[in-house]
This record gives sequence, C-alpha cells and structure tokens, in this order.
Amino acid sequence: MTWTNALRRFAVALVTSLGMLAIGAGFLGAALDRHAIAKSGNEHALADLHTVTGRLEDAQRDEPAMRRALERFITFQKEGLIGEERRLDWGERVNRIKVSRKIPVADFELSPQRIIGQPFPDLALRASRMTLRARLAHEGDLLRLLADLDTPGSALVLPRRCTLERESGPVSENPTAISSSCELDWVTLHLNTPSHP
Repeated sequence: MTWTNALRRFAVALVTSLGMLAIGAGFLGAALDRHAIAKSGNEHALADLHTVTGRLEDAQRDEPAMRRALERFITFQKEGLIGEERRLDWGERVNRIKVSRKIPVADFELSPQRIIGQPFPDLALRASRMTLRARLAHEGDLLRLLADLDTPGSALVLPRRCTLERESGPVSENPTAISSSCELDWVTLHLNTPSHP
C-alpha cells in the first residue's frame, strides 16, 4: 500500500504540476499577446508622434513666409486690390491726374467686369477694361499719365494697347496736338465666398 499511496501522491502531484504548468503557459501566452499589442500600439504612437513632430517643424519653418504672405494680403486688401472693384475711385483718380497734369481732355469708359483667371478655388482674378481717351501736348504726357495710373491704389492697372495720332495743323495753333486712346485692364482679386441659404 505504501507503493500505491506513494504512486497516488506522485500522480496527484504530477497532475497538479501539469495543471499549474498549463495555467502558467496560458498566463504567459496572454502576457505575450498583451505585450505584442502594447508594442504595436507603442510603435503606432511613435509613428504618429514623428508625423506630428514633422508637421510642427514644417509649420514652424513656414510660419515666417506665411506671416509675410498674410501681411501682403492685408496690405493688398487695404489698398483695394482684393475685394470688390472701386470704379468710383478709379474715375476720381483719372480726374485727379487730369487736373494735376493739366490735361485738357481725358475721358474714359469702363466695360463690365470679367474673370480672367482663378489661381485658387476661393480666389478669382477679375478685370474691367477701361478705354481712356486724352488730348495731349506731347507723347511724354501719355507715359506720365500711365505711370500715375500705375501707382498703388484700388487695382492693378495693365495697359493693353495705346494709339497716338497727331492732329493736323501747326502745333502753335493747337497745343494739344496729339490724340491718344488706350485700353487698360484694371485687375482685382476677388474672394469667392460660399453663399449661405
């Protein structure tokens, strides 16, 4: 009986040990799975951290350029280059130049505004064609008139075509012996804002 009791005890101990070994292996497998999941999560978090860090570095590197661009945008907006066109200002500018340059005749006509380009989805370049007719004493008066129109203001002025014609008769009888006709595009940048119902 002693052998039998000893064998039984040994068998119980062996089964208990095997059971404990199986339980330990199960815990070890679960721990290894959790470790793999945690490691994968950590790798994803590190990858996200590197991505965010890279974006932050890009933003910090681009910040001065963005600030300069924003300052230019605000300056252009204050000058009227961005937004609705200011046709009344344009007419007043032509009249001021006419008076200051002592040009006896300077008439103009503005055509309807048209889109000439769309550099970005929210921005559209628009132009209004102005036909400017003047009587001048000298060709240089036309160049000065165009230079005065090109000063910063409510639009970018692009001369498209000018013609000069000398009027008949002696210059002494007609001090404004040159007729000019110019086509100018007054260009503005328009923000396309979405319409709200």
